[in-house]
Amino acid sequence: MSETSDNNNPPQHITDIQHNDFIWTWSSNKKSSRVSLWIPYLLEISKIPRSSLWRISYNGGVLEVDLKKVEFILFYGATGSLPLDFLDALSINGIICILHRRNIERPYFFFTSNLNDQYDVLSKQICVRCNEIKSTYLSRILIVERSKKLTTKTIGS
Repeated sequence: MSETSDNNNPPQHITDIQHNDFIWTWSSNKKSSRVSLWIPYLLEISKIPRSSLWRISYNGGVLEVDLKKVEFILFYGATGSLPLDFLDALSINGIICILHRRNIERPYFFFTSNLNDQYDVLSKQICVRCNEIKSTYLSRILIVERSKKLTTKTIGS
């Protein structure tokens, strides 16, 4: 599919309340400016260069979407592929994605987790492991403590 759409079928934008090919967009509440999308028969998703927009091609047209304005996406009858960059963008923007396909009993759900805590221990561990002096110090402490435990266990047996 070409990067530009023809004059007869210009790309729709997320500000449209309802697309004429039954792509529904609606705000989940009156306070939120984020919308939900239902996309039928996905063909292709591509990032528009030098822009925050994504071009979603589907059976019936093209939709240009800024993911910062999306809360939820449902792809049904999907036949295309989802680029990893797109899935990363969904995660960064906290967007829930559902894939519903024919003859599959349960749809696929992709949602971001809120597993990081206020201390972000994993990032701190990675930084410490990259620092050779701290890494050596911690390794030495762990070996000493482990040897103490083994010595105590052998003597007490």
